[in-house]
Amino acid sequence: MVDEEKLESEIPIKLPGVFNAVFNEGDKILIVQHNYGDELDLDGDFKHSLPGGGVECNEPFDVTAVRETREETGLETRVISLRAALPYTLSRGVILLCESVILGGELKPEDPNEIKDVRFVSLEEAREMFYKGSKIHRAQYKLILIAYQSLYMGAIQYRWPEI
Repeated sequence: MVDEEKLESEIPIKLPGVFNAVFNEGDKILIVQHNYGDELDLDGDFKHSLPGGGVECNEPFDVTAVRETREETGLETRVISLRAALPYTLSRGVILLCESVILGGELKPEDPNEIKDVRFVSLEEAREMFYKGSKIHRAQYKLILIAYQSLYMGAIQYRWPEI
């Protein structure tokens, strides 16, 4: 049997961070605001991001995207595509951006102590939040731009098969 902790200490492998671009019918993207973090906006609040987080051991990245979105927003989703894989040295080494469709649920985080705000914003609202109030993480704003570019320009790197 493999001792995963020992293996991880011998070969430091960084598990990816997975974020989920979820659009509503009005082409607004889902964002969350945690009650913790390492960066504050101009009002002293924690910054917004796409729903997402770290891959757990032996967890497929699409399962991570669905799990994190459900935990942080209350929405049930299904991954339809992988939009980007980007290096990010400040986080987990690589960030994966998925796009998902909403299957159900309601905007209500599982743990309100973890999540302060959940909402859909337009590209214009996200741009204003980033530039005028520094309310979105820089890397997350780039992911939002990639997601909108994919939505409007059809740039698809990988499409999930329908099962």
